[in-house]
Amino acid sequence: MDQRGVRSAECLVSPPRKQRRVACEGAPRSARAVTLIELLAAVALMGLLLALVLPRLANSSVWRTEGDAAAKEVASTMRLARQLAVDHGADCPSGYLLVAGATSYRTQNAGTRVYGPQQYLPDGWKFERSDYTVWFDAYGGVIAWTGSASAQWAIYKNAERWLIRFDPSTGYTWHEKG
Repeated sequence: MDQRGVRSAECLVSPPRKQRRVACEGAPRSARAVTLIELLAAVALMGLLLALVLPRLANSSVWRTEGDAAAKEVASTMRLARQLAVDHGADCPSGYLLVAGATSYRTQNAGTRVYGPQQYLPDGWKFERSDYTVWFDAYGGVIAWTGSASAQWAIYKNAERWLIRFDPSTGYTWHEKG
C-alpha cells in the first residue's frame, strides 16, 4: 500500500529462493491465467464448429474411397452413353451402348459399331461379370441390358463392393455401396 492506504497494481514477488510470481488484484488481464470456464467454453465452441463442418466434408471428395470414385466414373460414363443416344437420336436411331469387360468399359454406337475410348477400373477392381451391356434408345430409356437380372452392375475389390444402378424406363443412373 502507498501512503494513502491504496493498494498498488504491482505484483508481489515471493522470496528469492522460490522465484515465483503471484498475480495481484490490480494486475492486467494478460498477466492472469485462463480460467477453467474459459477453457471449457473454447473447447465447446470448437466441438460445435466441428459438428457443423464434418458432415459437409463427409460428402466431399476428400473422404471419397477408391471404390466410390470408380463406381462414380462408371456411372458417369453410363450417363454419357445415354446422353449420346439422346443427342444423336436422329443420326443413330438404334442408340448407344455401354459395354464392359472384366476390368474395362467403353461406349459404343449401336448402329455403326464405332467404339469410344477404352476406360479402365483402378488396379485390383473388377466388374462382377465380364458381359455387362446397357443399350440406350434415342429417348434415353434402356432398350436392353445383359449380365444381370436386375438393372445394376457391380464392381468389387476384396470385400468392398459398389453397385451402379439404372432405371430401365428413364435411364436414370446412380451408384451406391453394395
